[in-house]
Amino acid sequence: MAMQVSLVVKADLQSDVKSLSLLANAAGFALKRGGYQPGMALDGVVSDVLTVDVIGSSHDDLAVKLQALEEYFQRARWANESPERYEVWLRVQLTNETNARKMLVVGGSHGDKAGFYSPPASPGNRLVDYPIVIDRLPICESNLAYNLDYPNLSSVGGKGGLTIISGDVPARIAQTILYGVSGAALVEYWWGFRSARFGTVANFVSPWECELGTVGTDTSATTDATASPGGGGNTKLLCTFATNSAMASRFTLTPYQISSTNFEQQRGTFNLIARLKVNTGFSTRVRIASGLGSTLAYCDDVAVTSTAWKFYDLGRITLPAGGKTAISAMQNSIIRFEAQRIAGTLAGGTGLHMDCLVPIPANEGYAHISGGTGVLNTLWVDALGRIGCFDYTGGNITGLAGTEGTNAQDYTLPIGSGGIVVVAAQQAAGSTLTDLLDFEIDYFHRYRTLRTYDLIG
Repeated sequence: MAMQVSLVVKADLQSDVKSLSLLANAAGFALKRGGYQPGMALDGVVSDVLTVDVIGSSHDDLAVKLQALEEYFQRARWANESPERYEVWLRVQLTNETNARKMLVVGGSHGDKAGFYSPPASPGNRLVDYPIVIDRLPICESNLAYNLDYPNLSSVGGKGGLTIISGDVPARIAQTILYGVSGAALVEYWWGFRSARFGTVANFVSPWECELGTVGTDTSATTDATASPGGGGNTKLLCTFATNSAMASRFTLTPYQISSTNFEQQRGTFNLIARLKVNTGFSTRVRIASGLGSTLAYCDDVAVTSTAWKFYDLGRITLPAGGKTAISAMQNSIIRFEAQRIAGTLAGGTGLHMDCLVPIPANEGYAHISGGTGVLNTLWVDALGRIGCFDYTGGNITGLAGTEGTNAQDYTLPIGSGGIVVVAAQQAAGSTLTDLLDFEIDYFHRYRTLRTYDLIG
């Protein structure tokens, strides 16, 4: 791509709607030699100052060109409004840059509006040394998007490996496409990214099988062909509440029990998604606590009433508990699962069934959508942080899914190599072991500093 300094109107993953070159009199603006002074890439809004000659065929033509420039700044301000589809970008590729980069424009001014002295147009229909101030966000993005596609991930804690994510800040994910590739349509998804900064990602375990833990009151392990095949095969824990129906510990789980060899590499912050069910007529409440010894932090209670396996979001925990001051903190951190019987007749083989915990990473990129009704769900997050999730069936939008728990600041892609995505998903009727999903994302590399790597785009 040739050298350029342009203002561009476009939406993510789509072609330019219109553009205005500020270089070489392509559109009446000629950037002066040394006339591009980028602002400092700090937090907040950055102001780039450009000095140009504005060249027209008449004074009226100069006015037309300045009004065209003003339209881009107006459109940048409109971009914050909910119905607006497009953003305005400053796209730059200078002499020694291999590829173009783009920066989101939030406003701007020019001429006397910027507080600069602007002389009258010359008899040659020129405005000489005309100042333009472009207000933009400090992050640069790759001009074109990259794509990752993970077919046939298990809906019960499946993992997919990431490619190398370039940049010096996490990549922006513009579009996420999720759909079930077996069984009925999936209606709820949780997923999160994990880089190698917490350890070798190949050593991260998902899901965490309940039967690997230490059983508590009225709880024992039993086989079930519909339980996830980790730990001791298709095994689950069953709590019968035979002697104690109050809230009590039903099992505890430590990182060492999850993986005695790689327990240190299970560290991080996670939303724990539990796969649970009860027998007909039963109603229970469950909760998790985490900590060291008897010093525990509790998450909120969650009601469990379904007789089919379902995923329940039990809350967020951090391993190791108590911070990183103690060398043995990971080995001795405890996750305690508590449950109480609210209703239901006690009988042999009935009660609360506990299969596994899916640890959805929440440190480096986390999202959740629910309530979808279509075959395919598309989550959009634009450069201004606006979020929407659409259901599609047969290529048509059939509804909106909920995005509670997803925000643009947290939903990014960690930089580096060797990362993974961890997923959980379920049908409206519940979770089935054989449910597989396709997970696809389109994203932009981002950076604050001058690139020291090559971008394709």
